Amino acid sequence: MANLQLYGNLLSFVPNVANLPRNVFVDYSDVDAGFKYSSIFNVGRDGFCLLDTTVYNNSGGTAIVAIDSRQYWILDGAIRTLTNIPSNEFQILSTGATPNQMRVTFMGCSLDYLKNLGVGNPQAQLELGDLA
Repeated sequence: MANLQLYGNLLSFVPNVANLPRNVFVDYSDVDAGFKYSSIFNVGRDGFCLLDTTVYNNSGGTAIVAIDSRQYWILDGAIRTLTNIPSNEFQILSTGATPNQMRVTFMGCSLDYLKNLGVGNPQAQLELGDLA
C-alpha cells in the first residue's frame, strides 16, 4: 500500500480538513479480520483521500482496526466513527469469535478535487457526477 506523501502537500492548502467535502463514499459489509482497503490503490475507483471511517462491530468481541498503522478498538455491538483523519490504508487486525460481522464505511475527498483546490483552480467545484 502507499501513503499520501506521494501526492505532495495537498492538505497544507486546506485550512481545515473538517471543511472538505466528502464526495466519495464506499461501504463494505460482512467483512472480517484480514480485510484491507487502500483509498489510493483500489480497484474500479479513482484515488481519494480517506477522511472518515465508520466501523460497526457485531463480531462477539472487541475488534482492533488500523488506519495507516495506528490502532483503534471497537467494542462489540458498537459503532465507532473515526473522523477527520487524512489517511490511505484501513485494515481489520482482529475481531471476535463470529466471522464476517463487521461493516465499514469510508468517506473521503477525491484527489482531483484536492489537487485543483491546492493549485487555486477556480473551477474546483463538485459536480453531482463526482458523488458516484
